[in-house]
Amino acid sequence: MFQRRGTPQILLLLSDGSSLRSSEIDAAIPTIKRQILGTRLNELRELGILEREVEEGPPMISRYRVTEKGTALAEVAEALNRVVSATPLAEEDAGVDVPRP
Repeated sequence: MFQRRGTPQILLLLSDGSSLRSSEIDAAIPTIKRQILGTRLNELRELGILEREVEEGPPMISRYRVTEKGTALAEVAEALNRVVSATPLAEEDAGVDVPRP
């Protein structure tokens, strides 16, 4: 699940218990295309990781927030983020050509 583009970012963004519209999530995570974001939000909702709240309009507004299951996964995403942030990349992992003996 974490290898799917955008999943960790979405979980980290919503891990504080906030409830955001997809446009707010899109603005907060500009590295994910809107179409991919919509797909990911639906997948996470179907897995029970996110829930969607619909506010009747006009205009009708949908907000997303993590479920209890999503909160547990967000903690894992936060731990992974801390490890990645604390671990310097090897030059070969950073895409730098490393001379070989």
